[in-house]
Amino acid sequence: MGKRNGTLFPDIGILYFRNLIINLSNFLMPQAILPLFTDDMTLINPHVGVVRRDGTIYYFQGAFPFNHHPENDRAGFKRIICQMLSNNMATRSEVARAFKIPERSISRWLALFKEKGEGYFFSRT
Repeated sequence: MGKRNGTLFPDIGILYFRNLIINLSNFLMPQAILPLFTDDMTLINPHVGVVRRDGTIYYFQGAFPFNHHPENDRAGFKRIICQMLSNNMATRSEVARAFKIPERSISRWLALFKEKGEGYFFSRT
């Protein structure tokens, strides 16, 4: 055994472990986040879903909730839809199909969201 930097290592041990780590890294792959949607969830697309529980609407991306609003909060609903569209989490047609809303209405909301900001929806209520 040789002595390096105040610790004891076998002389070939450092090279062995370095090569082992390099070889193992070839087999390791990043783990994808699998969508875990419940049966009562409405899917907007394969990655985004929405569910209603106890008077609150929850939005999920994969298994993670990313937003919510009270069931009767229309301004909050419009804001979240516009944020999803702005962040490319869904398309207008996917949102229109999931919520049974005319795509033209969604386009109008998105234009107002981009022009006047998210506060516009709340100043009207």
